[in-house]
Amino acid sequence: MAYKRIRDLAVVVGSYQDRATGQQKNRFENIGTLLKNEEGTLLIMLKATFNPAGVQRDPGRESIMVSVFDLRDDSAGGAPPRRPAQNGATTTAPAAAAAPTQAPSDADDDIPF
Repeated sequence: MAYKRIRDLAVVVGSYQDRATGQQKNRFENIGTLLKNEEGTLLIMLKATFNPAGVQRDPGRESIMVSVFDLRDDSAGGAPPRRPAQNGATTTAPAAAAAPTQAPSDADDDIPF
């Protein structure tokens, strides 16, 4: 069963000051993707090199925040600005026409919990 990419997953890895507006903005790193099959089953595929221990977090917190973004359209010669997806709503950035992605072969294994 084929899975289709529906969202990108990213974490904040730093910040910078926008030269045009002077605003402080977050710098994101893509860590994986959210996939969905024809039956509506969701799957998260993370980059094998992603280490959540390296993501900055507030003192006393034992968790990290992962942002969910609409897919990026890299075919337009320069990516448009991306905004986090909010409750499934589409942002103004156009979604990419992604080819269906085959789930990893171990994704069919039963999870014991």
